[in-house]
Amino acid sequence: MGSVKVALIVVGVSMSHDSFKDWPQVCEVGTFLPTISVSRLLPDQKRLLWEHLKTFHPDKAKSIALIMSDELALSIIETFGADLVIEEQYVPLELRWLLAR
Repeated sequence: MGSVKVALIVVGVSMSHDSFKDWPQVCEVGTFLPTISVSRLLPDQKRLLWEHLKTFHPDKAKSIALIMSDELALSIIETFGADLVIEEQYVPLELRWLLAR
């Protein structure tokens, strides 16, 4: 199954002084891939993307369906006003072209 990555930044967490004794810490950084915000697509564009994913990238479609049916994920999206984004490589060329205009 394709991977869906979720990144959270927690701000304003109360921690004791001892919690910071090992900071700064080196964090692993992944490779940046261009993405498109699915949340900002028009309904027809979302349908085009969804049909493309189900046909050509079924594992990615299953991953997205799983995430979007998870109450915690939906709560995080709503609470933080987050967007669902997908790697550009999964978006059909005709939709990429429309979005680039």
